Amino acid sequence: EEFLGFSFRPTDSAHGYDANDMFVPFCRNFTKSHIAKLARHIGDLARSGDEFSRQIMTDAGAAIANIVASLLEKRARANLGPDAPIVCVGSVWKSFDVLEGGFKASLAARGHAMPKLVKLVHCSAVGAALHVASEAGVSVAAPEGNLVAPLM
Repeated sequence: EEFLGFSFRPTDSAHGYDANDMFVPFCRNFTKSHIAKLARHIGDLARSGDEFSRQIMTDAGAAIANIVASLLEKRARANLGPDAPIVCVGSVWKSFDVLEGGFKASLAARGHAMPKLVKLVHCSAVGAALHVASEAGVSVAAPEGNLVAPLM
């Protein structure tokens, strides 16, 4: 069977595919676009009710939440505002509806409330340029409207 240009061979009928048969070629030819396609594909399967895909997305949501929880803890130690939004960048966030359960459960298990999650309205280069201009003391007009919007 082929998926995203990778060929996988079945090992036996009881277990389907050997994880290494899928993982090794995927990592050898790693590109962000393959990850994005895979995430979108698994997200679509999860939305259609595929239990294995739902579990993958739940686990992925929990893993992402652990990164966010570490950020929240670091922000607290640095006495930064606890209500500052977290900017979510990347196409994986388009699947937040199927990541959300694992995400929220993992945050709660670490004692965190759901933070304010936002997505960019413009490409990240706009924010970077505005920041550099600000640091240099140069006044630059920002694009009209908000730079971010709520993720959900």
